[in-house]
Amino acid sequence: AAALGHGEVARVLLDALADVSAKCSDGRTALGFAEKYGHKRLARVLRDAGTARAAVRAAPAQAGSQVPGQAEAEGERRVEEARREAAAIKDAAEGESERIRKEERRQAAEDREQKEKANVEWAET
Repeated sequence: AAALGHGEVARVLLDALADVSAKCSDGRTALGFAEKYGHKRLARVLRDAGTARAAVRAAPAQAGSQVPGQAEAEGERRVEEARREAAAIKDAAEGESERIRKEERRQAAEDREQKEKANVEWAET
């Protein structure tokens, strides 16, 4: 998902609490793939999700130095922020897909019109 920039798939995986630090057989993470292939927004979502989850995991160790629940609340806020960003990536991708479909339909209509015009001109000769 990260290599291909599939924000929706990443969102589903993040919602299912997928391990953002998991590595594939060659040792790369989803974040590494997203960065390598230039998916900046997805990389930011993955980075933020990893940071948020690290904060939640670190909360018990920090309990003596923080107000109870503060680290958990911050972690939850960051996870929610990462989810919103993933949703924005999905919306942007869907918008771009719709723009491409409209352009393809416009081009097909223009091609048909030119073909019809050429047929009329040929029939008149």
